[in-house]
Amino acid sequence: MTGENADRKFDGAGRIKRLRATDALAATLRRQIVDGDLGEGDRLPNESELETAYGVSRPTVRQALSMLEREGLIVVRHGTRGGALVRRPSIGVAARYVGYVLQSRGVHVADVFAMRLRLEPPVIRELAERHSDSDVQALRELIAAERTGGYDPIEAPERFRLTLAERSPNVASAVMLGLFGELGRQQSLLARKRWPEKDLERFARIGHARRSELVDLIEAGDADGAEALWREYLLDTQRVIGRELLATRVDVLDVP
Repeated sequence: MTGENADRKFDGAGRIKRLRATDALAATLRRQIVDGDLGEGDRLPNESELETAYGVSRPTVRQALSMLEREGLIVVRHGTRGGALVRRPSIGVAARYVGYVLQSRGVHVADVFAMRLRLEPPVIRELAERHSDSDVQALRELIAAERTGGYDPIEAPERFRLTLAERSPNVASAVMLGLFGELGRQQSLLARKRWPEKDLERFARIGHARRSELVDLIEAGDADGAEALWREYLLDTQRVIGRELLATRVDVLDVP
């Protein structure tokens, strides 16, 4: 074996070893974040401390941090007060990757809203059946904030939906509710410029009234009424969006 070939083989073996060390370090930190040992906003040890603690090189540390940053689990800030800050897994990050899958498979917007129609009303029912005073208070505070901050036809419903998801007694269903709600919001943002401003304002006010009524039904424990109202609200949303948009394919790459 020539010296050049030997060097190439050595470099290749070293690279494999570094990749394994990178994966191992990333997996360790990832588990700490996902399991909750590291919370939102916590600062990871600096590069030197990670080198010492895990017995790895500086390039390995940087590659592992870069991997976690691409996954949306940390954000790396530079400067004297910089460092790697933890970001707990979020619905927004999950929705982005699910959106990539849906777009790559040519899924239509109508399919996203059909899934919402399957998921959301049962979650609303469960919340009406099993809610606390703090759940109702959180929803009422959101309704009050809408009155003072304006009736945004896209962002206001999404904030309300995310709060419903956070308060749902069924965590798995709530995650799916948030996921497909976010995908629906993204597609609505793309289509917003097609809608006349007067129609947007009208729909925003109607939506606000529906959400306010829903909170009353949840507080009263009227599961049938709450589920039926939300189902009709989703159907109204689809009618406002229109057949033209529903027939288009999911697009998450151009979301503003």
